[in-house]
Amino acid sequence: MFTDLRQYDSLIGAIEAATSGGLDPLGAPTAQAGIHLYALDGSCRFVTYREVLDDARRAATFLRSKGVGPGTPVVIALETGLDFLHLFFGTMLAGGIPVPLAPPVIFGDYRLFFARGERIYARLGDSAHWIGDAVTHAALLELAEDRRPPVANTWPVEAMRAAWEQLAPIEGEHLHEVALIQFTSGSTSEPRGVILSHQNLLANIEAIRRGILATADDVIVSWLPLYHDMGLIGGLLFPMVANLTLALMSPIRFIADPMTWLRAMHDHRGTMSPAPNFAYELATRRCRNRDAELAELDLSRWRVALSGAEHVRPETMARFTARFGRRGFRRAAFLPVYGLAESSLAVSFSDSQQAARSVIISRRAVLRDGVARRHYPSSPPEDAWRVVSVGQPVWSTELRIVNADGTAVLPGFVGQIQVRGPSVTSGYWNDPESTANILADGWLTTGDLGFQLLLPGDREPSLFIVDRLKGLIVKRGRNLYAADVEQLVWEVPGVKAGVAAFGALGEGRRGAEEMLIVIAEVADPTDTDERKRIERDCQESVSSATGMLIDELVQVPRRSLPRTTSGKIRRLEARNRWSAGEYG
Repeated sequence: MFTDLRQYDSLIGAIEAATSGGLDPLGAPTAQAGIHLYALDGSCRFVTYREVLDDARRAATFLRSKGVGPGTPVVIALETGLDFLHLFFGTMLAGGIPVPLAPPVIFGDYRLFFARGERIYARLGDSAHWIGDAVTHAALLELAEDRRPPVANTWPVEAMRAAWEQLAPIEGEHLHEVALIQFTSGSTSEPRGVILSHQNLLANIEAIRRGILATADDVIVSWLPLYHDMGLIGGLLFPMVANLTLALMSPIRFIADPMTWLRAMHDHRGTMSPAPNFAYELATRRCRNRDAELAELDLSRWRVALSGAEHVRPETMARFTARFGRRGFRRAAFLPVYGLAESSLAVSFSDSQQAARSVIISRRAVLRDGVARRHYPSSPPEDAWRVVSVGQPVWSTELRIVNADGTAVLPGFVGQIQVRGPSVTSGYWNDPESTANILADGWLTTGDLGFQLLLPGDREPSLFIVDRLKGLIVKRGRNLYAADVEQLVWEVPGVKAGVAAFGALGEGRRGAEEMLIVIAEVADPTDTDERKRIERDCQESVSSATGMLIDELVQVPRRSLPRTTSGKIRRLEARNRWSAGEYG
Protein backbone atom coordinates (compact mmCIF):
# COMPACT_ATOMS: atom_id res chain seq x y z
CA MET A 1 0.00 0.00 0.00
CA PHE A 2 1.48 3.33 -1.07
CA THR A 3 1.67 6.31 1.25
CA ASP A 4 0.55 9.60 -0.26
CA LEU A 5 3.72 11.70 -0.16
CA ARG A 6 1.72 14.92 -0.10
CA GLN A 7 1.33 14.46 3.66
CA TYR A 8 4.90 15.79 3.97
CA ASP A 9 5.62 19.51 4.04
CA SER A 10 8.77 19.32 1.96
CA LEU A 11 10.82 17.20 -0.37
CA ILE A 12 13.67 17.07 2.15
CA GLY A 13 11.27 16.04 4.91
CA ALA A 14 10.12 13.07 2.82
CA ILE A 15 13.71 12.04 2.04
CA GLU A 16 14.76 12.29 5.68
CA ALA A 17 11.73 10.30 6.78
CA ALA A 18 12.56 7.59 4.26
CA THR A 19 16.24 7.36 5.19
CA SER A 20 15.49 7.28 8.92
CA GLY A 21 12.86 4.57 8.62
CA GLY A 22 9.99 6.93 9.43
CA LEU A 23 8.77 6.53 5.87
CA ASP A 24 9.57 3.30 4.12
CA PRO A 25 6.75 2.82 1.60
CA LEU A 26 8.66 0.32 -0.53
CA GLY A 27 10.29 -1.62 2.28
CA ALA A 28 13.74 -0.63 1.02
CA PRO A 29 16.76 -1.32 3.30
CA THR A 30 17.26 2.14 4.81
CA ALA A 31 20.85 1.47 5.90
CA GLN A 32 22.02 0.78 2.35
CA ALA A 33 20.02 3.06 0.05
CA GLY A 34 22.20 5.66 -1.61
CA ILE A 35 24.06 6.63 -4.76
CA HIS A 36 26.81 4.85 -6.67
CA LEU A 37 28.31 8.05 -8.09
CA TYR A 38 30.56 7.83 -11.15
CA ALA A 39 33.28 10.39 -11.81
CA LEU A 40 34.30 11.34 -15.35
CA ASP A 41 37.40 9.12 -15.07
CA GLY A 42 35.17 6.09 -14.49
CA SER A 43 35.85 5.71 -10.76
CA CYS A 44 32.81 5.09 -8.60
CA ARG A 45 32.06 5.81 -4.95
CA PHE A 46 29.03 5.05 -2.82
CA VAL A 47 27.37 7.67 -0.64
CA THR A 48 24.18 7.24 1.36
CA TYR A 49 21.29 9.67 1.08
CA ARG A 50 21.76 10.53 4.74
CA GLU A 51 25.37 11.54 4.06
CA VAL A 52 24.25 13.73 1.16
CA LEU A 53 21.82 15.61 3.37
CA ASP A 54 24.30 15.91 6.24
CA ASP A 55 26.85 17.60 3.98
CA ALA A 56 24.08 19.69 2.42
CA ARG A 57 23.39 21.13 5.87
CA ARG A 58 27.00 22.33 6.08
CA ALA A 59 26.71 23.88 2.64
CA ALA A 60 23.53 25.59 3.82
CA THR A 61 25.41 27.18 6.70
CA PHE A 62 27.92 28.66 4.27
CA LEU A 63 25.22 29.88 1.88
CA ARG A 64 23.37 31.62 4.71
CA SER A 65 26.59 33.38 5.70
CA LYS A 66 26.89 34.73 2.14
CA GLY A 67 23.42 36.20 2.04
CA VAL A 68 21.27 33.39 0.70
CA GLY A 69 17.94 33.72 2.46
CA PRO A 70 14.23 33.14 1.93
CA GLY A 71 13.44 33.12 -1.77
CA THR A 72 16.98 33.83 -3.03
CA PRO A 73 17.53 32.15 -6.42
CA VAL A 74 20.82 30.23 -6.54
CA VAL A 75 21.98 29.21 -10.03
CA ILE A 76 24.01 25.99 -9.84
CA ALA A 77 26.03 25.52 -13.04
CA LEU A 78 27.80 22.28 -12.11
CA GLU A 79 28.22 18.85 -13.65
CA THR A 80 26.78 15.73 -11.99
CA GLY A 81 28.64 15.15 -8.73
CA LEU A 82 28.60 15.63 -4.97
CA ASP A 83 29.08 19.38 -5.22
CA PHE A 84 25.85 19.68 -7.18
CA LEU A 85 23.97 17.49 -4.69
CA HIS A 86 25.26 19.35 -1.65
CA LEU A 87 24.50 22.78 -3.09
CA PHE A 88 21.11 21.81 -4.50
CA PHE A 89 19.79 20.58 -1.16
CA GLY A 90 21.90 23.10 0.78
CA THR A 91 20.19 25.93 -1.07
CA MET A 92 16.80 24.53 -0.10
CA LEU A 93 17.82 24.18 3.55
CA ALA A 94 19.13 27.76 3.59
CA GLY A 95 15.78 29.03 2.36
CA GLY A 96 16.94 29.73 -1.18
CA ILE A 97 15.59 28.38 -4.44
CA PRO A 98 17.95 26.19 -6.50
CA VAL A 99 18.09 26.90 -10.24
CA PRO A 100 19.98 24.11 -12.06
CA LEU A 101 21.86 25.29 -15.16
CA ALA A 102 24.00 23.36 -17.61
CA PRO A 103 27.69 24.23 -17.13
CA PRO A 104 29.75 25.60 -20.05
CA VAL A 105 31.29 22.18 -20.83
CA ILE A 106 27.85 20.95 -21.91
CA PHE A 107 27.42 23.76 -24.42
CA GLY A 108 30.91 23.25 -25.88
CA ASP A 109 31.09 26.98 -26.52
CA TYR A 110 31.21 29.66 -23.83
CA ARG A 111 29.28 32.03 -26.07
CA LEU A 112 26.28 29.69 -25.91
CA PHE A 113 26.61 29.46 -22.13
CA PHE A 114 26.71 33.26 -21.95
CA ALA A 115 23.68 33.60 -24.20
CA ARG A 116 21.57 31.27 -22.06
CA GLY A 117 22.99 32.75 -18.85
CA GLU A 118 22.01 36.26 -19.92
CA ARG A 119 18.43 35.21 -20.67
CA ILE A 120 18.15 33.47 -17.31
CA TYR A 121 19.70 36.44 -15.53
CA ALA A 122 17.05 38.68 -17.09
CA ARG A 123 14.37 36.56 -15.41
CA LEU A 124 16.06 36.11 -12.02
CA GLY A 125 17.41 39.62 -11.44
CA ASP A 126 20.32 40.99 -9.41
CA SER A 127 19.54 39.08 -6.21
CA ALA A 128 20.44 35.69 -7.71
CA HIS A 129 23.66 33.93 -6.71
CA TRP A 130 25.68 32.05 -9.33
CA ILE A 131 27.86 29.03 -8.56
CA GLY A 132 30.17 27.09 -10.87
CA ASP A 133 33.56 25.38 -10.87
CA ALA A 134 36.75 27.45 -11.24
CA VAL A 135 36.53 27.58 -15.04
CA THR A 136 32.84 28.47 -15.00
CA HIS A 137 33.49 31.08 -12.31
CA ALA A 138 36.09 32.74 -14.53
CA ALA A 139 33.57 32.78 -17.36
CA LEU A 140 30.95 34.30 -15.06
CA LEU A 141 33.39 37.01 -14.00
CA GLU A 142 33.95 37.82 -17.66
CA LEU A 143 30.21 37.94 -18.16
CA ALA A 144 29.91 40.13 -15.06
CA GLU A 145 32.00 42.83 -16.70
CA ASP A 146 28.89 43.48 -18.74
CA ARG A 147 27.02 43.89 -15.43
CA ARG A 148 25.46 40.46 -15.28
CA PRO A 149 25.55 38.61 -13.03
CA PRO A 150 26.91 40.84 -10.23
CA VAL A 151 30.44 39.85 -9.21
CA ALA A 152 29.51 39.88 -5.53
CA ASN A 153 27.07 37.03 -6.05
CA THR A 154 29.34 34.76 -8.10
CA TRP A 155 31.12 31.89 -6.32
CA PRO A 156 33.66 29.19 -7.32
CA VAL A 157 32.61 25.88 -5.82
CA GLU A 158 36.15 24.82 -4.93
CA ALA A 159 36.54 27.69 -2.44
CA MET A 160 33.02 27.15 -1.13
CA ARG A 161 33.58 23.45 -0.50
CA ALA A 162 36.74 24.08 1.51
CA ALA A 163 34.81 26.56 3.63
CA TRP A 164 31.61 24.63 4.26
CA GLU A 165 33.43 21.43 5.22
CA GLN A 166 34.69 23.28 8.29
CA LEU A 167 31.25 24.55 9.32
CA ALA A 168 28.61 23.09 11.59
CA PRO A 169 25.38 21.91 9.95
CA ILE A 170 22.59 24.44 9.76
CA GLU A 171 20.03 24.02 12.52
CA GLY A 172 16.39 23.56 11.62
CA GLU A 173 14.92 24.10 8.20
CA HIS A 174 14.40 27.39 6.38
CA LEU A 175 12.65 25.93 3.36
CA HIS A 176 10.88 28.22 0.93
CA GLU A 177 7.51 27.22 -0.50
CA VAL A 178 9.10 27.21 -3.98
CA ALA A 179 11.31 24.13 -4.13
CA LEU A 180 13.12 24.94 -7.38
CA ILE A 181 13.01 26.88 -10.63
CA GLN A 182 13.36 24.60 -13.66
CA PHE A 183 14.17 26.46 -16.86
CA THR A 184 12.64 24.94 -19.97
CA SER A 185 14.95 23.56 -22.65
CA GLY A 186 14.17 26.24 -25.23
CA SER A 187 13.69 23.82 -28.14
CA THR A 188 10.87 25.91 -29.67
CA SER A 189 10.98 29.17 -27.67
CA GLU A 190 13.02 31.17 -25.19
CA PRO A 191 13.73 29.32 -21.91
CA ARG A 192 11.29 30.16 -19.12
CA GLY A 193 11.65 29.50 -15.41
CA VAL A 194 9.03 26.99 -14.29
CA ILE A 195 8.11 27.43 -10.61
CA LEU A 196 7.79 24.10 -8.80
CA SER A 197 6.70 23.83 -5.17
CA HIS A 198 7.52 21.03 -2.76
CA GLN A 199 3.95 19.78 -3.12
CA ASN A 200 4.25 19.80 -6.93
CA LEU A 201 7.34 17.59 -6.69
CA LEU A 202 5.97 15.20 -4.05
CA ALA A 203 2.74 14.71 -5.99
CA ASN A 204 4.63 13.95 -9.19
CA ILE A 205 7.11 11.62 -7.51
CA GLU A 206 4.18 9.73 -6.01
CA ALA A 207 2.63 9.48 -9.46
CA ILE A 208 5.88 8.13 -10.92
CA ARG A 209 6.19 5.59 -8.14
CA ARG A 210 2.69 4.29 -8.77
CA GLY A 211 3.11 4.38 -12.53
CA ILE A 212 6.13 2.07 -12.64
CA LEU A 213 5.05 -0.14 -9.72
CA ALA A 214 8.37 0.35 -7.93
CA THR A 215 9.47 -2.26 -5.42
CA ALA A 216 12.22 -2.48 -2.82
CA ASP A 217 14.31 -4.55 -5.25
CA ASP A 218 14.46 -1.88 -7.93
CA VAL A 219 17.77 -0.19 -8.81
CA ILE A 220 17.76 2.99 -10.89
CA VAL A 221 20.58 3.80 -13.35
CA SER A 222 20.69 7.30 -14.80
CA TRP A 223 23.08 9.41 -16.87
CA LEU A 224 20.49 12.11 -17.55
CA PRO A 225 21.56 15.69 -16.72
CA LEU A 226 20.48 17.08 -13.37
CA TYR A 227 19.70 20.46 -14.92
CA HIS A 228 16.58 19.05 -16.65
CA ASP A 229 13.37 17.68 -15.20
CA MET A 230 13.70 14.11 -16.46
CA GLY A 231 17.16 13.69 -14.91
CA LEU A 232 16.61 15.78 -11.78
CA ILE A 233 13.16 14.55 -10.76
CA GLY A 234 12.96 11.16 -12.43
CA GLY A 235 16.63 10.22 -12.15
CA LEU A 236 17.50 11.66 -8.71
CA LEU A 237 14.64 12.92 -6.55
CA PHE A 238 12.35 9.96 -7.22
CA PRO A 239 14.85 7.27 -6.10
CA MET A 240 15.83 9.40 -3.07
CA VAL A 241 12.23 9.82 -1.87
CA ALA A 242 11.43 6.17 -2.66
CA ASN A 243 14.67 5.18 -0.88
CA LEU A 244 15.92 3.12 -3.82
CA THR A 245 19.54 2.54 -4.77
CA LEU A 246 20.74 4.75 -7.62
CA ALA A 247 23.72 4.54 -9.98
CA LEU A 248 24.38 8.05 -11.30
CA MET A 249 26.80 9.29 -13.96
CA SER A 250 27.38 12.40 -16.04
CA PRO A 251 25.78 12.75 -19.49
CA ILE A 252 29.29 13.46 -20.75
CA ARG A 253 30.25 9.84 -20.02
CA PHE A 254 27.22 8.55 -21.86
CA ILE A 255 27.74 10.71 -24.94
CA ALA A 256 31.42 9.76 -25.07
CA ASP A 257 30.57 6.06 -24.88
CA PRO A 258 26.98 4.78 -24.51
CA MET A 259 28.41 1.44 -23.40
CA THR A 260 29.09 3.02 -19.98
CA TRP A 261 25.31 3.18 -19.47
CA LEU A 262 24.84 -0.47 -20.34
CA ARG A 263 27.80 -1.54 -18.20
CA ALA A 264 26.29 0.28 -15.23
CA MET A 265 23.00 -1.55 -15.80
CA HIS A 266 24.97 -4.81 -15.72
CA ASP A 267 27.26 -3.96 -12.78
CA HIS A 268 24.49 -2.72 -10.48
CA ARG A 269 21.84 -5.16 -11.67
CA GLY A 270 19.75 -2.19 -12.76
CA THR A 271 16.02 -2.64 -13.17
CA MET A 272 14.98 0.85 -14.32
CA SER A 273 16.49 3.60 -16.44
CA PRO A 274 14.97 6.67 -18.13
CA ALA A 275 16.23 8.09 -21.43
CA PRO A 276 15.02 9.98 -24.52
CA ASN A 277 14.58 8.17 -27.82
CA PHE A 278 17.89 9.43 -29.23
CA ALA A 279 19.80 7.67 -26.42
CA TYR A 280 18.46 4.24 -27.36
CA GLU A 281 19.26 4.98 -31.01
CA LEU A 282 22.77 6.20 -30.19
CA ALA A 283 23.50 3.15 -28.04
CA THR A 284 22.35 0.88 -30.85
CA ARG A 285 24.51 2.60 -33.48
CA ARG A 286 27.62 3.01 -31.35
CA CYS A 287 27.63 -0.62 -30.17
CA ARG A 288 27.37 -2.24 -33.59
CA ASN A 289 30.89 -3.67 -33.76
CA ARG A 290 31.52 -4.39 -30.09
CA ASP A 291 30.33 -7.97 -29.80
CA ALA A 292 33.13 -8.98 -27.43
CA GLU A 293 32.15 -6.30 -24.90
CA LEU A 294 28.44 -7.00 -25.32
CA ALA A 295 29.00 -10.68 -24.60
CA GLU A 296 29.84 -9.74 -21.01
CA LEU A 297 26.58 -7.87 -20.39
CA ASP A 298 23.49 -9.19 -18.66
CA LEU A 299 20.51 -6.85 -19.13
CA SER A 300 17.88 -9.38 -18.09
CA ARG A 301 16.93 -7.48 -14.93
CA TRP A 302 16.09 -4.31 -16.88
CA ARG A 303 12.30 -4.29 -16.51
CA VAL A 304 11.45 -0.60 -17.12
CA ALA A 305 13.14 1.37 -19.91
CA LEU A 306 11.33 4.69 -19.82
CA SER A 307 11.39 6.59 -23.12
CA GLY A 308 10.25 10.21 -23.21
CA ALA A 309 11.28 13.88 -23.59
CA GLU A 310 10.93 13.57 -27.39
CA HIS A 311 9.02 11.46 -29.91
CA VAL A 312 9.19 7.73 -29.19
CA ARG A 313 9.93 5.96 -32.47
CA PRO A 314 8.80 2.34 -32.95
CA GLU A 315 11.79 1.75 -35.24
CA THR A 316 14.19 2.71 -32.45
CA MET A 317 12.58 0.31 -29.99
CA ALA A 318 12.81 -2.48 -32.56
CA ARG A 319 16.47 -1.79 -33.36
CA PHE A 320 17.50 -1.52 -29.71
CA THR A 321 15.75 -4.80 -28.88
CA ALA A 322 17.32 -6.56 -31.86
CA ARG A 323 20.79 -5.39 -30.80
CA PHE A 324 20.54 -6.12 -27.08
CA GLY A 325 17.93 -8.86 -26.97
CA ARG A 326 20.67 -11.49 -26.82
CA ARG A 327 21.91 -9.81 -23.68
CA GLY A 328 18.57 -10.31 -21.97
CA PHE A 329 16.82 -7.04 -22.83
CA ARG A 330 13.12 -7.51 -23.54
CA ARG A 331 11.08 -5.23 -25.82
CA ALA A 332 8.32 -5.34 -23.21
CA ALA A 333 10.62 -3.32 -20.94
CA PHE A 334 10.06 -0.17 -23.04
CA LEU A 335 7.73 2.26 -21.27
CA PRO A 336 6.81 5.24 -23.50
CA VAL A 337 5.92 8.27 -21.40
CA TYR A 338 4.90 11.90 -21.85
CA GLY A 339 5.71 14.83 -19.62
CA LEU A 340 6.87 18.41 -19.42
CA ALA A 341 8.53 20.72 -16.94
CA GLU A 342 5.33 22.72 -16.40
CA SER A 343 3.76 19.60 -14.88
CA SER A 344 6.89 18.85 -12.81
CA LEU A 345 7.69 15.88 -15.05
CA ALA A 346 5.27 13.00 -15.61
CA VAL A 347 1.90 13.48 -17.32
CA SER A 348 1.11 10.08 -18.81
CA PHE A 349 2.67 6.61 -18.56
CA SER A 350 2.16 3.46 -20.55
CA ASP A 351 1.18 0.34 -18.63
CA SER A 352 4.39 -1.05 -17.10
CA GLN A 353 2.95 -4.58 -17.18
CA GLN A 354 2.51 -4.83 -20.93
CA ALA A 355 4.54 -4.12 -24.05
CA ALA A 356 4.54 -0.68 -25.63
CA ARG A 357 1.65 -0.24 -28.05
CA SER A 358 1.24 1.72 -31.27
CA VAL A 359 -1.47 2.34 -33.83
CA ILE A 360 -1.53 2.80 -37.59
CA ILE A 361 -3.38 5.89 -38.76
CA SER A 362 -3.76 7.74 -42.03
CA ARG A 363 -1.25 10.55 -42.20
CA ARG A 364 -3.34 12.58 -44.63
CA ALA A 365 -6.51 12.18 -42.56
CA VAL A 366 -4.67 13.66 -39.61
CA LEU A 367 -3.08 16.45 -41.63
CA ARG A 368 -6.19 17.31 -43.67
CA ASP A 369 -9.06 16.67 -41.27
CA GLY A 370 -7.45 16.43 -37.84
CA VAL A 371 -8.89 12.94 -37.43
CA ALA A 372 -6.94 9.88 -36.24
CA ARG A 373 -8.74 6.68 -37.16
CA ARG A 374 -7.10 3.38 -36.30
CA HIS A 375 -6.29 0.96 -39.15
CA TYR A 376 -5.43 -2.71 -38.80
CA PRO A 377 -1.93 -3.90 -39.80
CA SER A 378 -3.49 -6.33 -42.26
CA SER A 379 -5.02 -3.47 -44.27
CA PRO A 380 -2.95 -0.32 -43.72
CA PRO A 381 -3.69 2.84 -45.71
CA GLU A 382 -1.27 3.93 -48.42
CA ASP A 383 -0.12 6.80 -46.23
CA ALA A 384 0.24 4.71 -43.07
CA TRP A 385 1.69 6.45 -40.02
CA ARG A 386 2.61 4.35 -36.97
CA VAL A 387 2.34 6.35 -33.76
CA VAL A 388 3.37 5.09 -30.31
CA SER A 389 1.00 5.36 -27.35
CA VAL A 390 2.33 7.24 -24.33
CA GLY A 391 -0.36 5.75 -22.13
CA GLN A 392 -2.86 7.28 -19.76
CA PRO A 393 -2.66 10.10 -17.21
CA VAL A 394 -0.59 9.32 -14.14
CA TRP A 395 -2.11 9.23 -10.68
CA SER A 396 -3.94 12.45 -9.62
CA THR A 397 -3.56 14.00 -13.09
CA GLU A 398 -6.36 14.89 -15.51
CA LEU A 399 -5.84 15.26 -19.24
CA ARG A 400 -7.98 16.45 -22.11
CA ILE A 401 -7.68 17.40 -25.78
CA VAL A 402 -9.22 20.70 -26.85
CA ASN A 403 -9.74 22.53 -30.13
CA ALA A 404 -8.69 26.11 -30.90
CA ASP A 405 -11.53 27.66 -28.85
CA GLY A 406 -10.79 25.51 -25.80
CA THR A 407 -13.67 23.05 -26.23
CA ALA A 408 -12.88 19.44 -25.36
CA VAL A 409 -12.95 17.07 -28.34
CA LEU A 410 -13.84 13.40 -28.55
CA PRO A 411 -11.26 10.60 -28.84
CA GLY A 412 -9.85 10.37 -32.35
CA PHE A 413 -9.65 14.13 -32.94
CA VAL A 414 -6.36 16.05 -32.90
CA GLY A 415 -6.09 19.08 -30.64
CA GLN A 416 -4.05 20.78 -27.96
CA ILE A 417 -3.20 18.79 -24.84
CA GLN A 418 -4.27 20.29 -21.51
CA VAL A 419 -3.37 18.97 -18.05
CA ARG A 420 -4.71 19.58 -14.55
CA GLY A 421 -3.55 18.29 -11.18
CA PRO A 422 -1.32 18.84 -8.12
CA SER A 423 1.89 18.51 -10.18
CA VAL A 424 1.10 21.53 -12.35
CA THR A 425 3.19 24.68 -11.89
CA SER A 426 1.79 27.95 -10.59
CA GLY A 427 3.53 29.73 -13.45
CA TYR A 428 6.81 31.12 -14.77
CA TRP A 429 9.22 33.11 -12.61
CA ASN A 430 8.89 36.86 -13.22
CA ASP A 431 6.86 36.26 -16.39
CA PRO A 432 3.15 36.94 -15.76
CA GLU A 433 2.34 37.31 -19.45
CA SER A 434 3.62 33.84 -20.36
CA THR A 435 1.97 32.43 -17.24
CA ALA A 436 -1.40 33.81 -18.32
CA ASN A 437 -0.93 32.19 -21.72
CA ILE A 438 -0.62 28.68 -20.31
CA LEU A 439 -2.90 28.62 -17.22
CA ALA A 440 -6.67 29.11 -17.15
CA ASP A 441 -9.33 27.67 -14.83
CA GLY A 442 -6.79 25.26 -13.35
CA TRP A 443 -5.87 23.79 -16.74
CA LEU A 444 -2.34 23.95 -18.15
CA THR A 445 -2.12 24.32 -21.93
CA THR A 446 0.98 22.34 -22.83
CA GLY A 447 1.58 23.62 -26.36
CA ASP A 448 1.63 20.03 -27.60
CA LEU A 449 -0.76 18.52 -30.14
CA GLY A 450 -2.12 15.03 -29.74
CA PHE A 451 -5.15 12.77 -29.75
CA GLN A 452 -6.65 9.98 -27.67
CA LEU A 453 -7.84 6.55 -28.80
CA LEU A 454 -9.45 3.74 -26.85
CA LEU A 455 -7.28 0.64 -27.32
CA PRO A 456 -8.52 -2.96 -26.97
CA GLY A 457 -8.77 -4.08 -23.36
CA ASP A 458 -8.59 -0.53 -21.91
CA ARG A 459 -11.27 1.38 -20.04
CA GLU A 460 -9.71 4.78 -20.66
CA PRO A 461 -8.31 6.19 -23.92
CA SER A 462 -4.56 6.38 -24.46
CA LEU A 463 -2.65 9.49 -25.47
CA PHE A 464 -0.68 9.89 -28.70
CA ILE A 465 1.62 12.85 -29.39
CA VAL A 466 1.66 14.49 -32.81
CA ASP A 467 3.95 17.52 -32.39
CA ARG A 468 4.41 20.85 -30.71
CA LEU A 469 1.82 23.41 -31.80
CA LYS A 470 4.75 25.55 -32.95
CA GLY A 471 5.82 22.64 -35.15
CA LEU A 472 2.69 23.00 -37.30
CA ILE A 473 3.54 24.06 -40.86
CA VAL A 474 0.72 25.28 -43.13
CA LYS A 475 1.78 24.86 -46.76
CA ARG A 476 -0.68 25.74 -49.53
CA GLY A 477 -3.56 25.40 -47.11
CA ARG A 478 -2.50 21.95 -45.92
CA ASN A 479 -1.05 21.01 -42.55
CA LEU A 480 2.33 19.40 -42.02
CA TYR A 481 3.88 18.49 -38.70
CA ALA A 482 7.58 19.20 -38.31
CA ALA A 483 8.16 16.12 -36.15
CA ASP A 484 6.55 13.89 -38.79
CA VAL A 485 8.69 15.34 -41.57
CA GLU A 486 11.79 14.99 -39.40
CA GLN A 487 11.06 11.33 -38.76
CA LEU A 488 10.53 10.64 -42.47
CA VAL A 489 13.87 12.27 -43.33
CA TRP A 490 15.66 10.74 -40.35
CA GLU A 491 14.81 7.25 -41.61
CA VAL A 492 16.57 7.84 -44.96
CA PRO A 493 19.92 6.00 -45.08
CA GLY A 494 22.83 8.40 -44.79
CA VAL A 495 20.97 10.91 -42.61
CA LYS A 496 22.36 11.06 -39.10
CA ALA A 497 20.70 11.87 -35.78
CA GLY A 498 20.09 15.59 -36.43
CA VAL A 499 17.13 16.80 -38.52
CA ALA A 500 15.22 20.08 -38.25
CA ALA A 501 12.08 20.87 -40.26
CA PHE A 502 10.27 24.19 -40.20
CA GLY A 503 8.21 26.56 -42.29
CA ALA A 504 9.50 29.84 -43.67
CA LEU A 505 7.95 32.46 -45.89
CA GLY A 506 9.41 32.39 -49.40
CA GLU A 507 8.62 32.97 -53.04
CA GLY A 508 6.84 30.10 -54.73
CA ARG A 509 5.10 29.77 -58.06
CA ARG A 510 2.02 31.44 -56.59
CA GLY A 511 3.97 34.28 -54.99
CA ALA A 512 4.77 34.54 -51.29
CA GLU A 513 3.90 31.30 -49.49
CA GLU A 514 4.98 29.05 -46.66
CA MET A 515 7.94 26.90 -47.70
CA LEU A 516 8.99 23.58 -46.16
CA ILE A 517 12.66 23.77 -45.15
CA VAL A 518 14.61 20.76 -43.89
CA ILE A 519 18.15 20.77 -42.53
CA ALA A 520 19.68 17.31 -42.20
CA GLU A 521 23.00 16.24 -40.74
CA VAL A 522 24.86 13.79 -42.96
CA ALA A 523 28.23 12.05 -42.83
CA ASP A 524 29.85 13.97 -45.71
CA PRO A 525 27.91 16.83 -47.32
CA THR A 526 30.76 17.33 -49.84
CA ASP A 527 30.15 13.95 -51.49
CA THR A 528 28.18 15.06 -54.56
CA ASP A 529 26.81 11.64 -55.52
CA GLU A 530 25.73 10.89 -51.95
CA ARG A 531 24.13 14.33 -51.64
CA LYS A 532 22.04 13.70 -54.76
CA ARG A 533 20.99 10.26 -53.54
CA ILE A 534 19.97 11.60 -50.11
CA GLU A 535 18.08 14.49 -51.73
CA ARG A 536 16.18 12.08 -53.98
CA ASP A 537 15.35 9.65 -51.17
CA CYS A 538 14.25 12.40 -48.77
CA GLN A 539 11.95 13.95 -51.37
CA GLU A 540 10.47 10.58 -52.18
CA SER A 541 9.94 9.71 -48.50
CA VAL A 542 8.21 13.01 -47.64
CA SER A 543 6.17 13.36 -50.83
CA SER A 544 4.88 9.77 -50.78
CA ALA A 545 3.77 10.15 -47.17
CA THR A 546 2.41 13.71 -47.18
CA GLY A 547 1.86 14.59 -50.84
CA MET A 548 4.15 17.61 -50.43
CA LEU A 549 7.72 18.23 -51.57
CA ILE A 550 10.53 19.73 -49.53
CA ASP A 551 11.20 23.20 -50.89
CA GLU A 552 14.78 23.30 -49.64
CA LEU A 553 16.85 20.44 -48.20
CA VAL A 554 20.10 21.60 -46.66
CA GLN A 555 22.70 18.92 -45.90
CA VAL A 556 25.19 19.86 -43.20
CA PRO A 557 27.96 18.03 -41.30
CA ARG A 558 27.21 16.19 -38.08
CA ARG A 559 26.82 18.33 -34.94
CA SER A 560 25.95 21.41 -37.03
CA LEU A 561 22.39 21.83 -35.75
CA PRO A 562 21.82 23.70 -32.48
CA ARG A 563 20.69 21.51 -29.61
CA THR A 564 19.33 22.08 -26.16
CA THR A 565 21.40 20.90 -23.21
CA SER A 566 19.19 17.78 -23.10
CA GLY A 567 20.02 16.91 -26.73
CA LYS A 568 16.86 18.12 -28.50
CA ILE A 569 17.18 19.97 -31.80
CA ARG A 570 16.37 23.66 -31.34
CA ARG A 571 14.07 24.24 -34.31
CA LEU A 572 13.61 27.94 -33.60
CA GLU A 573 17.37 28.55 -33.46
CA ALA A 574 17.90 26.38 -36.56
CA ARG A 575 15.33 28.47 -38.41
CA ASN A 576 16.98 31.69 -37.28
CA ARG A 577 20.39 30.46 -38.45
CA TRP A 578 18.95 29.39 -41.79
CA SER A 579 17.30 32.79 -42.21
CA ALA A 580 20.64 34.46 -41.43
CA GLY A 581 22.31 32.44 -44.19
CA GLU A 582 24.49 30.32 -41.88
CA TYR A 583 23.46 27.12 -43.67
CA GLY A 584 24.54 27.40 -47.30
